[in-house]
Amino acid sequence: MTPETRANGFTWVPYPQRRSRFRGPPPRHERDDDRPLLWLTREKNSDPSESGTSLFLVNDTDEVLQKVSVEGFGFVTIEGEANSLGGPRLVYTNVLPGAAIKVDTYDDFYDLDYMIGFSAVVEGTTFGARDFAVMPKKGGLSETVLWWSSDRNSFSI
Repeated sequence: MTPETRANGFTWVPYPQRRSRFRGPPPRHERDDDRPLLWLTREKNSDPSESGTSLFLVNDTDEVLQKVSVEGFGFVTIEGEANSLGGPRLVYTNVLPGAAIKVDTYDDFYDLDYMIGFSAVVEGTTFGARDFAVMPKKGGLSETVLWWSSDRNSFSI
């Protein structure tokens, strides 16, 4: 996987503005009035030579992230035995506000049997260093908020 940074990353759509899969307004969400500072999103690869999707970490903080170190991990069960896997550790420096960095790529066919997770260490000037870990999910991760503006972590770390 090649590192990639997008200056104008992705736009967060607040829960009240989303459409329900049953058409109509979505049910009330506990974080309707909150804004994510760091979040993950998944997008289909635009490069025709790469199949599948890419996972991006979006910096919606108001500051430049000095250093972001990311690594994918997971496991697969084959004939009753669990086999662990780990991705390469990528390090990004000076990630601008609003920018998105590629943290993993998925093959939408072969990765469906794998439980794939993600860990990151994010360093900023105002909040110091924060560790984030997202539990593995079958087929890889999708939209996941790591840090809300109300300073609540989305996961127990």
